[in-house]
Amino acid sequence: MAQSTQDTFKLTVLIKKLKTTETPIKIELLQLLNDENNDWELTNLVQTKLVYLSEKKLTVEFDQLKHGYYAVRAFQDKNLNNKLDKSALLIPKEPVAFSQNPSLFKGEPTPDKAVFIIEADTLISLSFKHPRKKKVKKHR
Repeated sequence: MAQSTQDTFKLTVLIKKLKTTETPIKIELLQLLNDENNDWELTNLVQTKLVYLSEKKLTVEFDQLKHGYYAVRAFQDKNLNNKLDKSALLIPKEPVAFSQNPSLFKGEPTPDKAVFIIEADTLISLSFKHPRKKKVKKHR
């Protein structure tokens, strides 16, 4: 049976590699006009959620989504200032995650590296990447 264009779907996001659940996760669900979008500012912010997770509940759900291209970006707001803190070199100072779990080697990935299609109820996972701690040099 063919799906009608009026159908909506549910997205379930499974959170992985989170070291602590003491501070909230801010998750943005964005809809892309196509799968080749390279600018986060040109995407359509569908929903933002600020959630506290627990050891027992490591999922977040988004409902009433239409068929299309989407991307998710998230960060753990360790200092509760409601923004992702970055260094002078724009390197995140707080744990971050993106759909499709792209490499962060060159900084924040573009939306086309995080895009996925929703055409049915969908489950994705976000693997959080944590900032590296600076090594303290010991003087002898």
